[in-house]
Amino acid sequence: MGIGTVTQVDGTVLVGGALKADYFSTGKGVYNLNGGILALHGLYCGSGAAPFSFGGGTLRADAGFSSYLPMTLTGNGGNATVNTNGHAVSLTGTLSGVGGLAKTGSGTLTLYAANYSGTTTVAGGTLLLVGWSIAAPGAWNPVLNLGGLTSRRKTSFRLQRRRR
Repeated sequence: MGIGTVTQVDGTVLVGGALKADYFSTGKGVYNLNGGILALHGLYCGSGAAPFSFGGGTLRADAGFSSYLPMTLTGNGGNATVNTNGHAVSLTGTLSGVGGLAKTGSGTLTLYAANYSGTTTVAGGTLLLVGWSIAAPGAWNPVLNLGGLTSRRKTSFRLQRRRR
C-alpha cells in the first residue's frame, strides 16, 4: 500500500516465491528490469497499477508460472531476456514497446498478447505464440537461432537465420 520504484541494472535478485506487484488497489509500484537477473517462481499483479518495464535484463523462471502482468519492452540496456530454465512460462498480459525479446533456456515460453516492435530471438527451448498481434506490418521479425518457434494463428512471418 504505497508508491515505489525498483530499478535493477545489475546483479541477481532471487525471489523465493512469486513477486507480487501492487497487491493492494492503492499500490503504484514500478519495477524496471534494465540489467542483471530477476529469478522468481511467479510474477503477479494485484488490483493496483503495476508497470513492469523490461529491457536489458533477464527474467529467470525458477518454476513454471503464468502471469497476466503487462510488460513494456523498453530496449533500455538491450533486449529483454526470458530464461524459462526448463519450465513452462506463459505471459498472458500485453507485451508492448520498442524493445525486443530473447527466449533462452530449455522449456516453453508462451506469449498471448505480444505487440512489440523489436526483434524476437529464440536461443533455446520453444517459443509458442497464441493470439498475438503485430505492431505494424513487417515489424514483428522473429530471429531463430536455436530451439523452436510455433504459431497457433494463421499468419505469415519471416524466419531469418543468422550465420556466425
